[in-house]
Amino acid sequence: MDENLNPSYLDIPIERIGESFSRFRLLSPRHETAMERSFGRFGQLTPVVVSPAKNDRYEMVDGFKRLRACRKLGNQSVLEGHDRVLKAAMVQLNRKSGHLGDVEEAMIVASLYRDDGLTQVEIAPLLGRDKSWVSRRIALIERLCEEVLEHLRLGLISPTHGRELSRLPRGNQSAALSCVIAHKLCSRETAKLVTMLIERPRWDHELILRLPLEILEHRQPPRKGLITPQNPLGSALKDLAKCCAGVLKQMDADPVFPSYVGDAPVIAALIDHLEKVLTMLKTPF
Repeated sequence: MDENLNPSYLDIPIERIGESFSRFRLLSPRHETAMERSFGRFGQLTPVVVSPAKNDRYEMVDGFKRLRACRKLGNQSVLEGHDRVLKAAMVQLNRKSGHLGDVEEAMIVASLYRDDGLTQVEIAPLLGRDKSWVSRRIALIERLCEEVLEHLRLGLISPTHGRELSRLPRGNQSAALSCVIAHKLCSRETAKLVTMLIERPRWDHELILRLPLEILEHRQPPRKGLITPQNPLGSALKDLAKCCAGVLKQMDADPVFPSYVGDAPVIAALIDHLEKVLTMLKTPF
């Protein structure tokens, strides 16, 4: 068949469709039963393929199980236009073309599960997949917070960004998302950011999210206006970030600081310097 030809769709009475080519297909009672169950519950989701024959009849080319299920159950079982049928059709019709990504599929599967109240066992035959595939798709969506999902729907981040952010706990995803957007992190950089947040102690997280220098400094070529390793200020800020992280770590381990009581003037001077640095950093360039 010429791939450039556009297929035409017709409503054909089942009594006008022959099955002479069915001799080339093997029967599977298990698959036939599964098709009957799916057809009886959800109706016909995708069209069959037929070829014109003599005397205003057609010969089935593809869709034998659907035809036999339709003959056994009758046309009354077709649920035309039902939301769950249309959602399933979106997955089925785009499967071969690959136009639907895994996150898009996951959104549809999650909607069938949440909005339409179908179980995972019911969704699997509806989409022609197994239960484990359905479970993985639902889990992908359930791991994402609503803010990340909204950015995915609006196309503000890519599905790859979404998959990487799903590795974080839902409560930590919004802050990571803000960092991704603020610094225009690509998917590879987002993966590195998420790995850093997973592996580093929690007292490092605020510094990483505010200015992820370990990621930005490796951009080639560096983007205009970003601090690079060749910039002395960038190196100084990176050292400062490490020092602050070390101080926070010690404070977390020993919040009383009994040994630093006699160094109060030194601590006050350091705090004064840090406040000046923060004020300058917060001032727009």
